[in-house]
Amino acid sequence: MRFVRAVLVLSGLLFLAVGAAFLARPVAWAKSLGILLLEPLAVRDFRALYGGLDLGIGCFFLRGVFAVRPADGAGGAGVGRTGACQGGDDT
Repeated sequence: MRFVRAVLVLSGLLFLAVGAAFLARPVAWAKSLGILLLEPLAVRDFRALYGGLDLGIGCFFLRGVFAVRPADGAGGAGVGRTGACQGGDDT
């Protein structure tokens, strides 16, 4: 479990760093990748896609590591009840 958490933390931090870099300087990063952003709309799209998506993935990974876990058995209560909602036999 420690290895999984370490991988999630390192991946999350890497995604956050890359996302922040793409948000802060999208034209410079695009140029270093060989992509030309010729219009302002292209800059916004590049910033949103690569910056925003990477930030979101980084936050998702870190949330998985540091999130508060529900008490044992609490998560299964909702899953068990969904079978009754699917038109199963109530007998």
